[in-house]
Amino acid sequence: MRVVYENFLILKANTQLSAIFKTQTEQKFFWVNNLAGAKPFFLINVFQLTNKDLVFIDSARERISSYYHTISKILPRNKVFITSENHPTEKSLYLQNSNPRIFLLTKEDLERKVLKPEYWKNNRIKITRDIELKKETLVAWLNNTNYKETDFVSEPGEYAQRGSIVDIFPEGQNFPVRIEFFDNKVISIRRFDPITQRSIFLLDTEEIFLNTQTSQVFLTLKEVLSKDIILVTTLDKRSSAVNYFITINPNIKTIFLEQKPENDNPQIDFGLEAPPQYYGNLKLLKSELETVQTKYFIILSAQSRYERLADLLGNKPTYLVGELDRGFEARNDGLCVLTENELFGQHLQKLKPRKFHGQPIDDLLGLQKGDYVVHVDYGIGQFEEITKLEVQNTIKDFIKIRYAKDQRLYVPVENMNLIERYIGTTDDPPALSVLGSSRWLTLKRKARAAQERYLKELLTLYAQRNLARKIPFLGDDEWQSLVALSFPYEETPDQLTVIEEVFKDLESPHPMERLLCGDNGFGKTEVALRAAVKVLSNLKQVAVLVPSTILAYQHYQNFNSRLKELPVRIEMLSRLTPRKKAQEILNDLKRGKIDLIVGTHSLLKPEVEFYDLGLLIIDEEHKFGVLQKEQIKKLKANVDVLMLSATPIPRSLYRALIGISNISILNTPPAGRQDIITQVIYWDNDFIFEKINFELGRGGQVFFIHNEIKTIDKIYQQLKQLNPSWRIAVAHSKLPEKTLAEVYLDFIAQKYDVLLSTAIVEAGLDIPNANTIFVNRAETFGLAELHQLRGRVGRGSRQAYAFFIVSDHKVFKPRETSFNESYHKRLSALLAYSSLGAGFRLAIRDMEIRGVGNLLGPEQHGHINKIGFALYRKMLQETIAQLKNQPVKPEPVLSLDISAYIPEEYISNSFARMAIYKRLLSIEHPQEINDLRDELIDRYGQIPHTMENLFIIAKIRLDAKEAGVEKIIFKNHEINIISQGRKISLKGDLKTLIATLEKLKPHN
Repeated sequence: MRVVYENFLILKANTQLSAIFKTQTEQKFFWVNNLAGAKPFFLINVFQLTNKDLVFIDSARERISSYYHTISKILPRNKVFITSENHPTEKSLYLQNSNPRIFLLTKEDLERKVLKPEYWKNNRIKITRDIELKKETLVAWLNNTNYKETDFVSEPGEYAQRGSIVDIFPEGQNFPVRIEFFDNKVISIRRFDPITQRSIFLLDTEEIFLNTQTSQVFLTLKEVLSKDIILVTTLDKRSSAVNYFITINPNIKTIFLEQKPENDNPQIDFGLEAPPQYYGNLKLLKSELETVQTKYFIILSAQSRYERLADLLGNKPTYLVGELDRGFEARNDGLCVLTENELFGQHLQKLKPRKFHGQPIDDLLGLQKGDYVVHVDYGIGQFEEITKLEVQNTIKDFIKIRYAKDQRLYVPVENMNLIERYIGTTDDPPALSVLGSSRWLTLKRKARAAQERYLKELLTLYAQRNLARKIPFLGDDEWQSLVALSFPYEETPDQLTVIEEVFKDLESPHPMERLLCGDNGFGKTEVALRAAVKVLSNLKQVAVLVPSTILAYQHYQNFNSRLKELPVRIEMLSRLTPRKKAQEILNDLKRGKIDLIVGTHSLLKPEVEFYDLGLLIIDEEHKFGVLQKEQIKKLKANVDVLMLSATPIPRSLYRALIGISNISILNTPPAGRQDIITQVIYWDNDFIFEKINFELGRGGQVFFIHNEIKTIDKIYQQLKQLNPSWRIAVAHSKLPEKTLAEVYLDFIAQKYDVLLSTAIVEAGLDIPNANTIFVNRAETFGLAELHQLRGRVGRGSRQAYAFFIVSDHKVFKPRETSFNESYHKRLSALLAYSSLGAGFRLAIRDMEIRGVGNLLGPEQHGHINKIGFALYRKMLQETIAQLKNQPVKPEPVLSLDISAYIPEEYISNSFARMAIYKRLLSIEHPQEINDLRDELIDRYGQIPHTMENLFIIAKIRLDAKEAGVEKIIFKNHEINIISQGRKISLKGDLKTLIATLEKLKPHN
């Protein structure tokens, strides 16, 4: 469906509008009333009638953004400008010609700095494929125009050079560009992804402008706008913004929207009205469609909503997909335009392409000096460097690792697959292993024994559930459509996938037991709600079990709000429920008069009985006690179970457990969510005062975390001294549970401005209005805790802020000074990985382990800490295979008399070289070898001859692993292959070795 907005521009008042602009008299002001939601179309009309620059000023940036999306669908994008991060007027204003344009601004935007026009004109370079251009000339230009050289570009204003390739991240672009040279000629221009560093598509030409980050040649936006403009504003006519334009040029025509006329200034009345509000009552709208003659247009933000809505309302309305903030009604013209605001009381927040902030993907694999590593046979050591050695006329790179007692181990690159980065549970450094000691083998043996006990119990449990049977849940299309349409966000791809997985489970004759993992706010509750609707439509009951009173309240409110149009009864049971009301709920639950119950551990009491329970939803099961878990097991019998967890489960663990457990993962943040701006500071009264006042000034609230009960009153007094008018609530674990819950509920109800709390702030607490958090003495928290605390803010569409206050090193006790530097380093890591979903995407050490510990229990947690997560994960996969009587393929040890290394002139960064070694020698499929070869050519240029043997080694390792070979020795044309206790010896070259391995591989 194509949006034909011209249908809405046939408005009777246009005649008056045209007459005013064609008059020869110097009319400065006039007023326009009753435009309702048609203001964007009005701006287009004025722009087209006058053919002049039109400046629209509004106080609400959200409204301006909405107008931009509407107008840019009708006019060419280079005709409309908006000042924001995604549409930087100040960086693109001068890239266009002098034709008239529409500028959508706030009053503050008029003071924004923009470059002088001549600097844009004189500081740009146009690069075309096949153009004669020296690489050195381009690099010199980049240096002269303030671009910063880095190893890999990830942010605008950076460039990198490698061999015949120059990567540039130009100003104003979402993706960087890769330019490849041959001699003094550009042979290729291609856009690439800064995360994967892979090319996306080819370009014929690219225009690059100077980096403005450090430029000082600015004017304000109001100084460079054309003075022959039409000014349209919703601000009062006495505002300085309007006065400025009128003063500077008396010929400017000024239009005030929705203002009362004064003096003799003319007024135009478009006669449009706000349309009816339906708030999800689509049955009412459907009855109107069947009885009135009005022509209805329904504007949808996403194509995916069309079919659902058409099924419910039929084909009488005209459905259009586009951007419109509000609808309008022209009764005299028999026209009614509706948006999602009128249908559901809210506008769909669409997913937008996310800008990348952080590090390229290779940073997860590379090692830096001092990083802890685990060798599968020798234990935990510290990486020192990659060093090139010549051994018996063979040149290759070796990984140098330091062990206890200052011992050194040199690992040839072909055995890189035996080394993993150490990932542990705390920031305390692990003990280095002693080479030749039996302690390492003992640790591995104990870990494997613990794995076997755990997995046997788990396998037995899942086998029992697979034998159980239940009635499949089918058919709920109308209810699902109503609930899906009322969801205020566009579903993320992850959510759609997981909903489909859950529905398949519900439609199966086997009871579902699925674990759904995702960062807080990534949409787990929405998946649970869709599952609940499917079960409710089959006339079965649903129970939602949560670990705390406040979470019960929030889930109860959410389910009530979203299911209000369905004929279901929802109740809540917790310690806050009065005794008489609780007894009434228990009676009605037993009789089937309650369809969905939300509750805490109160739901696990013996007196709770269900009429016909079909689905149990458990939020954060690991937070329940041992006795409560036993009650949960009884409740689970023969019913579908969906467990929710905010714990970031690593993908590798997911792969390990996939054979015995159904796990779904949500990785993508919802629409409207922004990265949280994170800053590490010392205590600064002025700074804290300013930031809290800023948040309160925009109608928000603040979390202030101080994790020490005995001094929390002192912090309360300090904050009160900064501003006595701040309404501050205090929360900590020594408060009675009922009191604590009341504090949280009052904070949610905005009765307080600041919540001063210990770290007990609920993991699932969802307060979109709180978008600033301070964490005092942040150096005393682990990365996982800081990541979790930071997740308390940024739940809405507003920009959120996290400030980590660290103690001044001068007041540290002597024993603490040694870890001051390490804590700053840890906090810096959190800053570097501050983007949404970082808990999944980036290997922050204890973030991954927190997930494993919660999944596998405290005993497994301890073993993981001793041998490291990566090795534990490998052993876990092997243990599962053994218990399922599947063959276990060992990681082969290679001793190959082959020269093989990555030349420094090809990849100069040792960090990146290590990452490529790790990727190449951890490959699990033959196609991945070719894919990596293609990637290297894309990123670095043609592969040098010295690297070719690395690809041969990668193939040998892969073939050996598939054949179950434990060790290969290749020296002086003698080949020894050791497999399952037998040894194969023969003479030959590498081709002979590869051919022999091919014969040993199992062939189906």
